[in-house]
Amino acid sequence: MEHRWDERLSTEVRTVLEKTGGQPVSAVIRNISTGGLYVETAQPLHSYECFEVCVQLPEAGAWHAHRAPAVVTHTETRGAGLMFSAIDRKMLFALKNLTAGRVQESLKFD
Repeated sequence: MEHRWDERLSTEVRTVLEKTGGQPVSAVIRNISTGGLYVETAQPLHSYECFEVCVQLPEAGAWHAHRAPAVVTHTETRGAGLMFSAIDRKMLFALKNLTAGRVQESLKFD
């Protein structure tokens, strides 16, 4: 049985996962929540790999870039689930507003 604390927002946006000392990984974000995200990638990711994700989120009528470290928690043939290891308060509130449906705009990702 799957248990989640927060709602996930389905999406289909391109992003790049940045890895310290490694090559960036192109990905498509399929869903995101305050706890993490699921991405599809052409190359396999491995459990416990650490990346930095940059996401543009709407706040007070403007778009703001947020960066958050994330770790791969599970992998599948076409993608992986990543858990945010830390997000700042502004990113947390922006994601909560999006997943609760309080913001009607599309997500933009770098």
